[in-house]
Amino acid sequence: MTETTSGPYTAEQLAELAANFDVHNAALQEDPHPLYAALRAQCPVARSDRNCCHFVVSRYYAVIAILQDPGHS
Repeated sequence: MTETTSGPYTAEQLAELAANFDVHNAALQEDPHPLYAALRAQCPVARSDRNCCHFVVSRYYAVIAILQDPGHS
């Protein structure tokens, strides 16, 4: 995984960061805002295969919709 979290990101870099998203990444913890802004703008829902596969949802209203939908667990 690319360790930098400073933007802007190319589509390829953002796809790699999303696919390997790790909330425990020290660089991400130091300054998450550029990556989160890029995800919201370019990839609001991403699948990460790290740590047994999960989705990274970066827009507030998408998170609310998912949490309120009984079809999602």
